[in-house]
Amino acid sequence: MPGPCRIEIQGVSTGPPYVPGGWPIDVTVTARCTDHCQQARVIVRDPALGSLVIADQTVTVDFSQAGSAPDELTGIVSHRFTLIPLSKRCGDQLRVEVRCSQNQDCAATKTIAITCKPPPPGIGWNWCRLWVLLAAGTLIAALLLIAAGIGMQQFGLIVAALVMIGIAGGLWALWIVFCSPDICTKLGVLCWAFKRAFIGSLFVLPLSSNASVVLVLIGYGSAAGLLVLALRNRDCTVPSARLPLTQLPI
Repeated sequence: MPGPCRIEIQGVSTGPPYVPGGWPIDVTVTARCTDHCQQARVIVRDPALGSLVIADQTVTVDFSQAGSAPDELTGIVSHRFTLIPLSKRCGDQLRVEVRCSQNQDCAATKTIAITCKPPPPGIGWNWCRLWVLLAAGTLIAALLLIAAGIGMQQFGLIVAALVMIGIAGGLWALWIVFCSPDICTKLGVLCWAFKRAFIGSLFVLPLSSNASVVLVLIGYGSAAGLLVLALRNRDCTVPSARLPLTQLPI
């Protein structure tokens, strides 16, 4: 006598090609079911986006390999779909629901990590380090120009600083997207940059004719202090302004 309808979710997998930086493009949901189901509805949600539905498709169950099935789960449910660009990496989780079209009570739900076979190639240590070093250096230079521009009342210096901040932001975005630094490293880089900007701005103070530069110094110091607190709250290493940025695992 045949058993009850049953569905078992096997996994979520992906493979080449990847977007540079190791971002998967397409993933495949695989499940097995008993012969009660001829069709199955596959719903995939992203837990990181408030359970947003990113795939919803009814597929035909494949029984072509029923003879080699180890148990009564003779049907294969498979659905391949495209992820939201740059939304998921290998190891990130998706919430998968597979429901039998012939029997709505026959269903399975599982939160499962994306498996990458083979894993994506790394973008390279040198590029990651170059981007963050340039981003941090450009940010410090821009912050110093802001202090000098305000202190000496030179509007052109402030405009140049804003352009440099834009450049630093672009380099920062490359580093974030393609190198995936952890939160401690990101906060550490910003903390180091604001510490150095504060120290460097002290040398601008004697040359300034505008007392507003003091407010700039207070702002830089406050930003560095808040970043130090954020790092300590997360048990992260606080970088020293006396040492180069390479003290962090960039």
